[in-house]
Amino acid sequence: MRIESRELLAVGIFGGKSRIGDRIDMLLRRGRTFSPRASSIGVAASAIVLCALMLGGSLAPRWIAFAQTAARPAFEVASVKLRRNATDGGPTRIGPQGIDIPGGRLSEIIADAYQIPYSRISPPSNASSSDVWNARYEIAARAGHSVSREQLMLMVRTLLEDRFKLALHHEPKVVPVFKLVIGKNGPRLKESAAEGPPSGAIEANGITIRNTELWRFCAMLSGRMGRPVVDLTGLKGSYDFTLRLDVLEGVSTSEPDYKSKVSDWSSSSIYSDIQKQLGLRLEADKAPVDYLVLDHVEQPDAN
Repeated sequence: MRIESRELLAVGIFGGKSRIGDRIDMLLRRGRTFSPRASSIGVAASAIVLCALMLGGSLAPRWIAFAQTAARPAFEVASVKLRRNATDGGPTRIGPQGIDIPGGRLSEIIADAYQIPYSRISPPSNASSSDVWNARYEIAARAGHSVSREQLMLMVRTLLEDRFKLALHHEPKVVPVFKLVIGKNGPRLKESAAEGPPSGAIEANGITIRNTELWRFCAMLSGRMGRPVVDLTGLKGSYDFTLRLDVLEGVSTSEPDYKSKVSDWSSSSIYSDIQKQLGLRLEADKAPVDYLVLDHVEQPDAN
């Protein structure tokens, strides 16, 4: 005879025949007497205990069901291979049902999965310069159904934990930052309709962004603003836009001081440019910034 899980839980908690009733009968047979006050207190305490047990018994199946449904999101199938060729193999391709990484370094894969710039990731002490940390990997993974990009990145995290034995912890640090927030008149951004890889290019007169989340845009700015730029817009989509910057106007890649001119934008008109053209705003402040510290990682098994 099959007993359903809910019934098993009830049996486990309450036991079959009531032991509380047996105990009461035994006490009465011994002829014990109780004061009315003591009896009322005891009855009230027993009632509270019984109610707590009954409530716990009724909720236990739900707790177990919740734990079962809260499993980590994972790909249905996934292939991870060490890339023998030192080149990157091309851009990452992300679609509703999976991800293809032709040859990405582990630091790049982690940065995408946790949406954090490389500069805020500390490699594990067990990863030398020639092994898992700097090697390139070919990853092809498929979900069982169409999922959002955010859900897809959670699946990549699970893959990293299972296949690379990745263990990490977060270390927030309060540092000077620029906060990227929405301007008073709202954002002027166009969501991308493309499904290709994100891209960002510095050109003669500004920046061209395609199919890119704002955290990546902030990562691009961070290296040129002298402090981390933190995305606090709450906008989760991928966007296409062009940002014209006076600091880049007329600058040629052939100039001897080209790199120095494009490496520091903190004294340019970027603050007003972002507000006028994108409907966003940069605010100088101090804030906790999330850093990832990798505790352990291993070379994945060949498959």
